[in-house]
Amino acid sequence: MVMLIMIVFVGVGLHRMDMLMSVHLVRVLWYHTDVPVELTERLKQRVDSVEGVIKGSTELRTHFVGSRPYVEVTLGTPRGGSLESAHHVSEVVETAIRRELAGAQATVHVEPKPPPHEAPASSLRAVADQLGLRVHNVNIYQLAHEIHIDLDLELADDLSLAEAHKRSEDLEQALRRELSDRVHTGSRASWEVRLRKKTF
Repeated sequence: MVMLIMIVFVGVGLHRMDMLMSVHLVRVLWYHTDVPVELTERLKQRVDSVEGVIKGSTELRTHFVGSRPYVEVTLGTPRGGSLESAHHVSEVVETAIRRELAGAQATVHVEPKPPPHEAPASSLRAVADQLGLRVHNVNIYQLAHEIHIDLDLELADDLSLAEAHKRSEDLEQALRRELSDRVHTGSRASWEVRLRKKTF
């Protein structure tokens, strides 16, 4: 292959083309060949159709190394699921890709995402979990186009009032982002709660 390209360069008058440039060009042509857009779209649709994958969450990149196709997939699964279920989804996706594109080497990255139309209570629990906070006595009201949330925020009793207020504000801001600024929260820090202890 290198010799063939060298002959082409000489034939078109590029006598000074360095051998290293020729080798580099061969690598570019041989190792980084993109596939047709139609194939990438077909694979993306195939991945989106797998049970457990959030529709429209799939990002996919396909290329060839030599004659072997490589497919890199990032997809979303409903958050709160187990590691076992995420692993199962990735295996099903790998199999689906190999059926669609024979000999493909697939790498699948699974990311927990909120599913479409997730219930506000599920969103609230997920946000609190991400922040390492515990909430209880949760009341959610849908009024017209707004959601009102009242809750008790469980905090360790050795926190200062400023620290407790900061945690409460962090939760409220995260909920506003999560629920597209439709949220009005009245979060109360409850000081009559059990102390969370860390065990090592």
